Amino acid sequence: MLLVESLVSGSYCRESGHMMILPEIKIYCALRWLAGGSYLDIKANAGTSKTSFYRIVWEVIDSINVCEELALSFPQTEDECYHCAAAFRAISHGEAIVNCISVADGYAVEIETPPAEVVGNVRSFFS
Repeated sequence: MLLVESLVSGSYCRESGHMMILPEIKIYCALRWLAGGSYLDIKANAGTSKTSFYRIVWEVIDSINVCEELALSFPQTEDECYHCAAAFRAISHGEAIVNCISVADGYAVEIETPPAEVVGNVRSFFS
């Protein structure tokens, strides 16, 4: 519900009397497009024009950028860094993630290839 309030602009357009686009549809359009969806498919499903589609996407992105509750925050002190690293380690499988204090878009983990005696066909196990 954080973004809904900023994306509501009334139930009807006063000039034309047409229904306004619901905040949920706006968020759907933006998330699908940001995830790599085609604007052609998305605008057809949402029932918008090309111009409206791109206006909606940037309206959602701007709303996300100004939403304080969604702002990224990074540790500022050494104690905060240790606390974040411990939290990541605690939730990782087998406490495999160490010395990580924040992840914004993924985490590459170095792995060791097990010997063939352990997994049989190593090439089919690790890609």
